[in-house]
Amino acid sequence: MYMEEIISIERYRSSYFLSPDRPLGDFTNLFSIANNTDFKQNDPMEKDMLDIISKERITTVFQPIIDLKTANIYAVEALSRIVGNSPFKGPDQLFMAAQRYHLTYPLEKLCRKQALLTAHRLDINCPITLNVCPSVLKSKDHVKGETLLLIEELFEVKNQVILELTEQFYIHDHKLFSNTVNYYREQGFRIAIDDLGSGFAGLNMLMHLEPFMVKVDRSIISDIHKTPKKRILLESLISFCHKFNALVVAEGIERQEELDMLISMKVDLGQGYFLAKPEPLLHDCPKNVQDHIQMQNRENHLSYLCIDVCNCIESLVRPEKPIELANRISEAAERFKDDPLLTCLPVLHNNIPLGIVHKDRLFYKLGQRFGYDLYNRKSVENILEPALIFESGTSLDDVARKVLSRKEETIYDSIIVTYNCIYLGMVKIHQILERITDQKIYLARQANPLTGLPGNNVIKEEIMNRLNTNQLFSVLYFDLDNFKPFNDNFGFDQGDHVLRLLATILKDTLFEWDMRSFLGHIGGDDFVGICGANNISQLCERILERFDHEIRLFHDDKTIALGYYESRDRLGEMQRFPLLSLSIAVVSTSEKKFSSYGHLVSVASEIKKKAKSLIGSSFYIDRRTE
Repeated sequence: MYMEEIISIERYRSSYFLSPDRPLGDFTNLFSIANNTDFKQNDPMEKDMLDIISKERITTVFQPIIDLKTANIYAVEALSRIVGNSPFKGPDQLFMAAQRYHLTYPLEKLCRKQALLTAHRLDINCPITLNVCPSVLKSKDHVKGETLLLIEELFEVKNQVILELTEQFYIHDHKLFSNTVNYYREQGFRIAIDDLGSGFAGLNMLMHLEPFMVKVDRSIISDIHKTPKKRILLESLISFCHKFNALVVAEGIERQEELDMLISMKVDLGQGYFLAKPEPLLHDCPKNVQDHIQMQNRENHLSYLCIDVCNCIESLVRPEKPIELANRISEAAERFKDDPLLTCLPVLHNNIPLGIVHKDRLFYKLGQRFGYDLYNRKSVENILEPALIFESGTSLDDVARKVLSRKEETIYDSIIVTYNCIYLGMVKIHQILERITDQKIYLARQANPLTGLPGNNVIKEEIMNRLNTNQLFSVLYFDLDNFKPFNDNFGFDQGDHVLRLLATILKDTLFEWDMRSFLGHIGGDDFVGICGANNISQLCERILERFDHEIRLFHDDKTIALGYYESRDRLGEMQRFPLLSLSIAVVSTSEKKFSSYGHLVSVASEIKKKAKSLIGSSFYIDRRTE
């Protein structure tokens, strides 16, 4: 489900959400304890913590979570801050101490209360993500229905609330973590995982929880552009999360180089000081940062199609023999003399590419006065130049975007391709541009001329790609009911407007619901959508609700008043037909194992007939497992 904004209250900022008429609630006893004369002789840090809780010395600031494709705010995290002087340096230290003093539960309640009431007071009218510490379930004070009740009192958006859990608690108590997730799922909440990578639960947790959102810890994100091992780890996490249709959030982005690397790696969302700092009021990321993100994604708008392996840089690699860093420059010169077509040499150390040596620039240096004597006996390290290096699975669109951002004097330099950071080969720039041009022509030929959406061949390739990579996804077949008599009665031009309307509704709704969705137009009034498999009935309801509302504009007042119009059926007989309606047939790989594309299409055709048999706008989901 796509949400324009989410208020995310992180683990160390999660909290107590009382209704406004209960400002102290359970904290009255704590206030008495904190002011007790005997207590003042005890631990001053514990006393200050009780004072913070009883006097509600917590305030909230907001930090946006940014969509790394559009640069828009996709989410906003509410962070707690201590009011007044305190021996605690910040919320992290405060919550660590609360665990020691067995005060985690009341402190969480207070922080949650302040965060939600602040958001309500600022009129942040959007869905909310709340963090829940699983350990509070062990508290005898915990009332299981209280969370759900109080959220509904404040916002009445139960179906849009996401609970954020932390990986670290899963490590300490597997059973508690699982019980927490299962309980809140039963209450209707979606689940997000915070700080993935800060502990050692790993992909096993993702496999069992299948969360809606995963926030990758800053320990992985920091300096990721410099650290190949971090990139390998993050690529694995992204691949795993995307197969389970979970959004990936990169936390702690502090440099443009980190941002660029994350965009190229297909990370969905980002958060950090480089994008936007926490503030008392919600603000967009700076204009220059928005422009940079949009520029980085300018050539990437069709990359989700994933046509085939030819879309990856690996398909263009040629195994050029490299030269070692310690080799002499004279050896590089001899290689160039022996092969007139050779324009550059990759430089390696222990099979890891470090840079490149260019023929023209090397011979220019050797041709200078005393150049040969100066460089001939030195190692290649002395003339090494930086090179663009890409992993073999990188899409051609991503490579081209990065290449075109280089300086003019290096824009046509060849690039190096690696596999898990080990040298694989070289690719010339003209090869990349030729392949991308061919792909764009192919897509243009396949697109439906009315809606501009991909046609049959691309739809087939998208489904086969997802099947071959064992992804969990749903295929939705959309079909207008009684579209032919509508065309006959209201005209083909009006019918074309209806098809464009349907395409717009489906694009808006699908891509808001799932950022990695796909939408194709088979032809006529038949469309195909592909998206994540979770909560698909809610998506169908949202599509049908919008369609039924907007389709009324394409009927005249008389038809709307009567609820029908008269037109000839396929046999030429006059019949009464209701206002246009939409049927949706859904099949999902989470319910059934499909052996091939043909198998999936066969099942979908059967389900489509059942959907069409229902009266009015409706959907039918195949729940069978065999």
